[in-house]
Amino acid sequence: MTIYGASIPKYEIEAGKVREACEQIAAYDQKYICDAQYDEAIRKGEAESNN
Repeated sequence: MTIYGASIPKYEIEAGKVREACEQIAAYDQKYICDAQYDEAIRKGEAESNN
């Protein structure tokens, strides 16, 4: 039995949750900030996991 999503890194899951919360409270024209924060969190997570 394969568990789908098991290979998704924890930092990516956490970044996704933060992004969702951000999008819920951000004004429509400010959602780009949520995208930028998500991208930054992914970059940091990848850097930490490669060390």
